[in-house]
Formats: sequence, structure tokens, C-alpha cells
Amino acid sequence: MADILVVDDRPANRDLLATLLGYSGHRIMEAGDGSEALELARSDPPDLIIADILMPVMDGFSLARRIRTDPRLAEVPIIFQTAHYLTEEVRRLAQECGVEHILSKPIEPEQLLQIVNEAFVHPHTPSSLPKTAEFHQQHLQLLANKLYQKVTELEQANIRLHQLSLTDELTGINNRRGFMFHAEELLKFGRRAGYPLCLLYLDVDDLKDINDGFGHAAGDAALRETACILSRSFRGSDIIARLGATNLLYWRWIQPGTKSIPFKNDCRAIWTYSMLNLILVILFRLAWVLSQWI
Repeated sequence: MADILVVDDRPANRDLLATLLGYSGHRIMEAGDGSEALELARSDPPDLIIADILMPVMDGFSLARRIRTDPRLAEVPIIFQTAHYLTEEVRRLAQECGVEHILSKPIEPEQLLQIVNEAFVHPHTPSSLPKTAEFHQQHLQLLANKLYQKVTELEQANIRLHQLSLTDELTGINNRRGFMFHAEELLKFGRRAGYPLCLLYLDVDDLKDINDGFGHAAGDAALRETACILSRSFRGSDIIARLGATNLLYWRWIQPGTKSIPFKNDCRAIWTYSMLNLILVILFRLAWVLSQWI
């Protein structure tokens, strides 16, 4: 069996590889970054190195290049593992450093053991390393591209998290936090433009009876349908929110000079349409229940 050096900044990843490879009888050495791995390899040369690419202090590429320039370690096979770097640029740069195999995370045990065996049977070392300036340029460009990608992903994730924090999960309209966030902006606009604001408070009656009689799925459907009707009926600039279990709010600005509430008749029509839809939901639910008994 062989001595294998596992290099990863995450202890859980090292433990997983150590467990899988330990079952095959290999002796496992561990390092948390490339610098620690290089020092350990020089003091106790391993038969194989499995290294993560993205690590602090010294990443996998720098480690591989240092290994290849050390006469005592130049022939040691190296396997990369990564959850991020799987592009052709990465594979090309890895091959130039004498790394033929790249494992993707999460690692499948069968794939890991197969590649480890291949690395021992067919070791791959470069005939010549790329020039230092060329290597550093490619390396830095690769890191810059990955950093830009991660920053973009982080910005998108922050936007999604912000939207989720303001949205009611059941209905898809604003929650209490979302209402307060948007209402503050609408209030500032109304004050600045001199527009009055109108607040409409809605309460969905008898929702408990629907839940008790037809199940919570029917009650949820009633709330979703009510929110959907309100969203389709009013302007996109208006604020619609769910503040409590059955409490909905609608807030909008009104153009100065309007003599009556502009959406009075709309609200009546919307409520009638809403009741018809809720009745249909209940009838469909009742029909489904009856079909289970027949």
C-alpha cells in the first residue's frame, strides 16, 4: 500500500478522503494548505498527493509547480480535487504542471479509488514546466476570472436573499418586512410629490372554517388566490402585503384632485370575483373528497 498526502483547507474533506483511502490500506498524511503540504512532503516524501485547487497561503497550482521543481518529489503523481475549477483552461494548466486527473466534489468513492489506481499505474509528469512568467500570467488570469465569477454569484445570491426576506412564502406578495421597506419609500414619494396615500386593510373571513372543513391546503389555496387577484388587479407601483395569517394590506398614492376613491368599484368587483374563485376551490376540494368515498 502507498503513502498518500491529502491537502485541503477543510478538515471534513480531508477526513472523507482519509476514511475512503484508509479502507484500502493506504497510510494517509494530511495538510491544510499548499505550504504545509510542501514542508510535509519534503520531510516525508509521499507516493501520491491529492490536493484541492483553491486553498489559502498556497493553492494547488503553486503546490504542484513547487513539487515538480524539487528533484526528490518531481516524479510524485498529483491529483487535483475541486468544486469550482473544471474548465478547459484549468485542465490545460494542470496538465502543464503534471496533473492528469481532476476530481470533482463531492467525490464518488468508486471514482476516487479508480483514479488513484490509475495514477499509480500510469503516472504523468511534464517533460518541461511552463516558463515562470507565462505560468504566473495564466495562473493570475485564472484566479481573476474565478474571483469575478464568485463576486457575481455572491451579488446575485444577495439579491435573491434580499427578495426572499421581503416576500411572503405562501402568497408571493410582500410580507410585513417587505411592506415596511416599500411603504417607507412610497411615503417619501407621497410627501415629496404632494400626493395623498390610501391604505386598504383586508381580512379573509372564515379561513379557519375552510381549514377545518377542507384541510389547510384549501385554506392556503384561498389565500394564494386572493393575493393573486389583488396583484393582477392593481398597479405594479402599488404595495400589496400579507401582514398576518389572514390580514392583507393594499397601499397606493392617489392623484390630487380625485373626488372619490378611484378603485372603489374595482374592489367590489375584485371581491365578488375572489369569492367565486374561492367557491370553485371549495367545490373542487369537495368533489375530490367525495370521489375518495365512492
